[in-house]
Amino acid sequence: MNGPTSTWQLVGNIGKNQMVMSFEHMNVIARFDSQWVDAYDYYDIDHLLDNKMNTADPDGKLASVLPASGGMSESRNDLSLEGRILQGISLENVMVRFGDRGKVKAPDCRVLHALLYGSPRLSWRQIVMINTWDTRESCTRKMISYVRLLSAMILQQNVLPAESLWVSKPIDQICFASMKRYWKFQVKVFGHLYTVTDDQGNSYQFSDPSAAKEAPKMKRW
Repeated sequence: MNGPTSTWQLVGNIGKNQMVMSFEHMNVIARFDSQWVDAYDYYDIDHLLDNKMNTADPDGKLASVLPASGGMSESRNDLSLEGRILQGISLENVMVRFGDRGKVKAPDCRVLHALLYGSPRLSWRQIVMINTWDTRESCTRKMISYVRLLSAMILQQNVLPAESLWVSKPIDQICFASMKRYWKFQVKVFGHLYTVTDDQGNSYQFSDPSAAKEAPKMKRW
């Protein structure tokens, strides 16, 4: 990932297909950054992931994010109430980690400072690419970040392909031929409510309005 940040590319192979993650490709899928490229402040990879303060950080960053200790501690208890809520979201979806969740590390502070005070102006696409790269390069990382949040943003912006199984639609419109081999799922019907579940734990529900209209009304005795 050399050159200007907006030109970065992550290239990988899935089976016989080559997949590319880039600023351009991500915005084709969904509007992950709401501003133009030059509107953001871009960290170098080493600076964003650095566990210590560095020259790219805003002045007084730690004291602002950790007001209870003036930046002299890494305890989550030193965050403001708003900071604790935002750090909880960050630990699950942005700067993801499983260990030391009671601590506020320097990368956490960079994201929290941006959310609480509006600086630095971080690019969502850059953070995604940096952490995806770090996950690939680090044997200690146990998961690829952003799967849930990327999926939520794609769903929110209504850019799922129409043929996708997980677009809510009547079952007779699902293209079973496009599903991968041995992908098992089941459909449960309760009255006019249909529940579709696959063997990966995904599920969604939809109702048949015509069946609901035709359903007999219960009589009172």
